[in-house]
Amino acid sequence: MKDPDWAKVLNYLYEQNEIKYSQNNCLNEPHSMVKNTDISADDPGKILRNMMDNNLVDYETTQSDEHVIRVYTLSKKGFDVAHEREIAKSQQQTNRRSARLSAYLVVAIILQSLVAITQHDGGWEVILLGLIILGLIFVVLAELNEELVDSLIKKCRSLF
Repeated sequence: MKDPDWAKVLNYLYEQNEIKYSQNNCLNEPHSMVKNTDISADDPGKILRNMMDNNLVDYETTQSDEHVIRVYTLSKKGFDVAHEREIAKSQQQTNRRSARLSAYLVVAIILQSLVAITQHDGGWEVILLGLIILGLIFVVLAELNEELVDSLIKKCRSLF
């Protein structure tokens, strides 16, 4: 999922500690924040004002060669929000790694079951192992496409 522009700026500020920004862009062209956050060059001022309105950033005004420069820093609330987002991002990465590992384990179980099936001449054991393999495949597919499963459950419930 793509982050909104304010979240990109918040993350940039969390990493850089401050942003020097001038409305008439007397600083480096284009602003390093625009380059590093992939936001539109027209949006930084608007985004920073919105973040100020939501108490995510504070600023101090300085004068440099007849240009007014604002130095933005994270407020306490902004730091807390940025930190929470970093923790959530880290947890998401851990969850993805765990899901991949689980999928690898399921594949290994399926392969082991296939080997076991080929060693039997037939009968109920082969049928049971085949059903187990199909069940595992169904569970993995259901986990990979949770939205599809949820919509099917809702349809089934609406029938009754």
